[in-house]
Amino acid sequence: MLQKKRIIVIMGFSISLIMIICGFIGLNHYYGRKSGELQTFEFNQENLDTLQDGLGISMSISKNWEDEEFHPDLPMGAQYDYVIRNEAVSNFDNWTAVLTYSDDVYIDSAWNGAFSVDGNVVTFSAQAVDTVHIKTGQDGTFGAIMYSKDQISLEHVVISGYKGYIVSDMLANKILNGLLIMWIIGVISAQIMMYNDKRYQKQQIRDAKIIKQSMDMYIGFIDAKDAYTRGHSTRVAEYATEIARRMKLSKYNVDKLYYITLMHDCGKIGVPDAVLKKPGKLTDQEFDQIKTHTTVGDEILKNFTAINGIREGAHYHHERYDGKGYPSGLKGEKIPLFARIICVADAYDAMSSDRCYRKHLCEEEIITELKKNKGKQFDPELADIMVGMIQDGTANELKGKKAS
Repeated sequence: MLQKKRIIVIMGFSISLIMIICGFIGLNHYYGRKSGELQTFEFNQENLDTLQDGLGISMSISKNWEDEEFHPDLPMGAQYDYVIRNEAVSNFDNWTAVLTYSDDVYIDSAWNGAFSVDGNVVTFSAQAVDTVHIKTGQDGTFGAIMYSKDQISLEHVVISGYKGYIVSDMLANKILNGLLIMWIIGVISAQIMMYNDKRYQKQQIRDAKIIKQSMDMYIGFIDAKDAYTRGHSTRVAEYATEIARRMKLSKYNVDKLYYITLMHDCGKIGVPDAVLKKPGKLTDQEFDQIKTHTTVGDEILKNFTAINGIREGAHYHHERYDGKGYPSGLKGEKIPLFARIICVADAYDAMSSDRCYRKHLCEEEIITELKKNKGKQFDPELADIMVGMIQDGTANELKGKKAS
């Protein structure tokens, strides 16, 4: 059972881990290829060198000259080089840069982008391979040869583009991270649980062994009082559990019934030997002494709490289905089920065994007695099951098994 439970737990956690990993792969694969929303970043002279959400722009003039022959109205020429910096954790692509200068400009040539001019406003659209997509930690460059009346300055910049999704900041990714943490905690908890279950199972086996040995020792004391009933409790326990199995009771209840049945006659320890071994007919007073073994057994077992209901087997196994039994005179299904099972199993063993006052009955005689007392001494359903066990040979096999 523990091995089956371990396999189920391992399979469950393996499937959940695969699903989490697939979620991470799918999320990164999908959003790693997909552009994010269009974003706009605005700079002026005061914050031109300041990064905004990991993105910035810088300008440098590598050359400058004066050319009045070809550009008499705009004689001041210079090479303007621009760098868009991306220090964020996501990509930036399909961008445009709108640059506003301090005076009107004319562009003679440009690189790494398409451009348009409107007075002092120049618009660059990323075009070349190295500027269309600015990868994380890299720069996108573009530039132009521009002329103006005087030396100009860059006063305002607006950069618009698609900043890739930051998967690590997404809610779905955080949920997956949370699930992964829960998975790790779950694995650790499951390992602890299975370890504790294994220890508990070993403890149960050890406890059951101690209980069984203690009961066997006590039964030995009872058997020593009367050679004719030696092995009686163990045989009755075998018959009772077979009846319970045929009733489709759970394994837990079958096992519990076995232990309860072992102790059903424990009260006989208090019955005088002279009465217990008397070969002749008992007097009313002696029979009353015999009957006390049910209540004495109940009293002996009152502090035995390891097996729930163990006192009922001792107290009620001589109740009759018609209400004429002892010690409480319970009737029908008011008698606890285990006691009703023990009653018919106990009667079968008594009839099939030699006693100090008579020889055992044959199978036909026992079956006749069981059928005759259905609904009187015995629960009808249980009597039928016991008859079936006799007829198919199971009862005799169990009797031989305990005798060997």
